Amino acid sequence: MISLKRKTLIRVLIAEGILLAALSLLTLMIPTLFSSLLSFPLEQIALGMRSLSLTGTVGNGIAMLLIALSALIPLVFALRYPRGRDTLAERIALFVLALMLPVALYGILNPGMFYGKIPGGIESYERALRVFLSLSVWTVLILFIVLRLIRLFRNGNREQLFRYLRNILCVLCMYFTAQLVISLVVGILTPAGTQVTAAEFIHGLLNLAAVMVPLCWISWSACVCLPCWKQPPQKRRRALQTPPESSAA
Repeated sequence: MISLKRKTLIRVLIAEGILLAALSLLTLMIPTLFSSLLSFPLEQIALGMRSLSLTGTVGNGIAMLLIALSALIPLVFALRYPRGRDTLAERIALFVLALMLPVALYGILNPGMFYGKIPGGIESYERALRVFLSLSVWTVLILFIVLRLIRLFRNGNREQLFRYLRNILCVLCMYFTAQLVISLVVGILTPAGTQVTAAEFIHGLLNLAAVMVPLCWISWSACVCLPCWKQPPQKRRRALQTPPESSAA
């Protein structure tokens, strides 16, 4: 796992904030192309393949071929993944991902396959369908990451555990940054004529504080508190390997 330095972490958080702010704007301005943040980027890839398939027989064949080839990405990882009982659950998750990825892409590309199976027609549920299919893929991918982290924590030594913990704190920083940016962008784009009561204003401030406080604390912990942050690995190994000097008699 890659450890982020302090400056790199700040840059990543800034880039993430800009990206999520742009995506939040696009979901409000172009809902037909950006229906939800949870659907990114599978929705845009599938809609691009839909445009390709509508160009004709050749374009449709290329789109179907790309959907089939999308399964090869997790499948190759699964086949090249280390063998053994410890990694069995992770490999199963990759195989499931290889099955779900083309199904999700085809379901977003061709929602007509669900006609007659949903009361009221698929038109009223197409946005929810895109979110559901995309979220299914994200869920399996997150499951694979969690299983891998559990195995690494189980087999790691003290130094590795500190490094993994710092990376997890960095991920939490990104999560809370996402929550903060999305809340602020949606609040700013609220219609100007909307009346906000005192209770709603206080509730909004509490939500903002609920995001800012953990973000500041986790950022401080990731950058300052963890012992593995303060020393480079070589110096830390030397400190661990150097025996204590015996006191003079």
